[in-house]
Amino acid sequence: MSATRSRGSCSRAKPRPLPLRRPRPPHAPSPHSPKARRLAQEKGVDINSLRGSGPGGEILADDILAAARESESGDGATQPLESGRHPTLTPTIGRLMAERTTQSWTTVPHFFVTRDVDAGALNDARERERSRNAKVTHTDLLVALVARTLGKHPRLNASWERGEVVTHPDVNVALAIGVENAVVTAVIPRADRAAIGDIATRRRELTERAQAGRLQPADITGATFTISNLGMFDVDAFTAIIVPPQAAILAVGAIADRVVAVNGQPAVRPMLSMTLSCDHRVASGVQAAEFMRDLANAIRSPQL
Repeated sequence: MSATRSRGSCSRAKPRPLPLRRPRPPHAPSPHSPKARRLAQEKGVDINSLRGSGPGGEILADDILAAARESESGDGATQPLESGRHPTLTPTIGRLMAERTTQSWTTVPHFFVTRDVDAGALNDARERERSRNAKVTHTDLLVALVARTLGKHPRLNASWERGEVVTHPDVNVALAIGVENAVVTAVIPRADRAAIGDIATRRRELTERAQAGRLQPADITGATFTISNLGMFDVDAFTAIIVPPQAAILAVGAIADRVVAVNGQPAVRPMLSMTLSCDHRVASGVQAAEFMRDLANAIRSPQL
């Protein structure tokens, strides 16, 4: 116990009781209706961060719309936080992507298989298609070859659903498309049966709609396998996160000249690196390796 001593006196003074500090109550969100919450979700507004202007502080539609306008104008992005950082207003699609990738990475047992392949024949095939006035890209060719290879490997064209492996009769290949601050996956249905020109047309239409924010539900549902191609950004190789409930996703790097051994001699060849991410509940390492072997053979000798 502490004591105080008065100047010029030896008597002990009674200790003063310290004032009690009560914890501040946590911030409670302003009241709002289910309709207001739905509107906030549609507009990408965090309703718990708003102060309502209605009776009793209730959040009204006007409060949400004003916050959405502020977000679009960028005014809200310059307000500093107490820590000195600046908030980044994330659109709904970005938050959804963050939630789904986190869920996939933390709940799906991923494993990875990487394969390098000579892409000289793939380059030749693209030039042949372009000579016919077809605006065909490497991605279009890979969609066709991947889809046809999946027909021989049903475990890679499958899903993990309610504790069971479900194989799919159709091969619907999704493409990862970059939009502002996020990625969406748009689907080319029955790609194993589609002509290369039809695949190219569909890919262009999906890309245009995605970047304009006009994708329809039919454009983004039903995928059984996904391809993510970062080769156009000169990325050599990478790994991608599976899109549940799909069993696999193929990450494609750039085609680049490398020195490799050809018939025991060094040669410069256009090489392509691919990494397959698999759900170990659905496919084994052997099944993934066999798929990559057959895909590499198809790329070395494309039949379109």
